[in-house]
Amino acid sequence: MVKFLKSVYFELVWYVVVYVFYYCVLTAVLYPLGISTAALTALSLLLILNYVRRKDKKRGIGLTEAFGLKAVRLNKKEILLLAVLGIALNLTISGILNILPSGISKSYTESYGVIISGNIYETVIVMAVATPILEEIFFRGIFQRKLGEKLGPGRGLIAAACVFGFMHFNIVWSIYSGIIGFLLGAVYLYYG
Repeated sequence: MVKFLKSVYFELVWYVVVYVFYYCVLTAVLYPLGISTAALTALSLLLILNYVRRKDKKRGIGLTEAFGLKAVRLNKKEILLLAVLGIALNLTISGILNILPSGISKSYTESYGVIISGNIYETVIVMAVATPILEEIFFRGIFQRKLGEKLGPGRGLIAAACVFGFMHFNIVWSIYSGIIGFLLGAVYLYYG
């Protein structure tokens, strides 16, 4: 038991627990004030990333190493390929969502409506920029990297994609996010 408590797995489970705690507290305090779900997610991610940063700073680990960040130069062809793949993935998943039974797709539509409700500028900035960047740092830069060091790159990729999917707490969101998490994790593995 003591060995597990000192393991990478316990550390990552603890990060998820702390993230969920932050999210619950922020939701209880800020949601009644009209703060969107997307903004609460971004704030929770900022808090957990700060927690990880402080913890790793005590261990003597720098910010770029702690978050698995590395500047990568992409040429125009790679940028275009990644954009086309992203659009194709979005269209494919949208098509799949359209053929799902109405009960499942209704829960997706309702939860999506809650997330995008509110100010359009806030929604775009938070949902299209801030939250995805913070999620990638947390799930690819921390989770996938640490799991990859322990389990190997392929199994770390699969495990991180599954955790990423499960963290969305809706069957459709979980499947959608798990697939996207796997593909983004593969890009992270390829480019480092």
